Amino acid sequence: RASVITARRDGRLAAVVIVHPCHGTVLGPNNLAVSGDLIGAGVEALEAGTGATGRCAWAQGAAGDISTRSSRRERSPREAERLGLIVATAAERAVGRAEPVPGEPSLELQRAVVSLPLKGPAQLAPYPGAPPPSRDEDDRSEAALREEAMVAQRARQDGTRPPEIEAEITVLRLGELSLCFVPGEPFESIERGIVARARQKNLRVVGYSNGAPGYVFGPDEEHEGGYEVMSSPLTGEAGARIVATGSRLAALQV
Repeated sequence: RASVITARRDGRLAAVVIVHPCHGTVLGPNNLAVSGDLIGAGVEALEAGTGATGRCAWAQGAAGDISTRSSRRERSPREAERLGLIVATAAERAVGRAEPVPGEPSLELQRAVVSLPLKGPAQLAPYPGAPPPSRDEDDRSEAALREEAMVAQRARQDGTRPPEIEAEITVLRLGELSLCFVPGEPFESIERGIVARARQKNLRVVGYSNGAPGYVFGPDEEHEGGYEVMSSPLTGEAGARIVATGSRLAALQV
């Protein structure tokens, strides 16, 4: 589900921001080309379709557990362009349906620092000791993902990847439209929790901002496990605190 924010001047489209909840990666780790990947291709297509050249931007939504893995046909620039065009076409249709945000024009910013609990040794999965075998970059099997997660856990245990323990939550208000910026790679449930608790109709969550502590999920996802949960240094409580802080800031009346 993508959202579109537009700005108009004298009735004409002045700028477009798309908030899209999906990992922006189509190309694989062996790619050596300079590329904007899915995001770059999507912005270029959106600029071409709307005529807002140089005035379109892409904000990464809550995409921690959403990727192109199930929809991409190959890992190539051509495939990035194909998927980028699909997103841009949907965004262009949304631009035509955009409704004015009520309220007087204003710009307000709220910030708060939240402590993010980290996993203790007892919460880390056992590491097999031997380095994982070399696998093809397109191998996203359960075994390959588990090996990647274990490598990340070993790096934390060795102290080679110092985890962040604090992060900033920011809410930007544009009239009655609000954007909540959260750190790391939040799961979709983090956005749902913030929006539901804040009870703000025109609220969107933007991830990958204010620091990179890892995947952010709630207690339910932590119980379910999986690659993202294993590879993250955070606990499910970290996600719960981000939801509580983000929704509180979004609900504040300034």
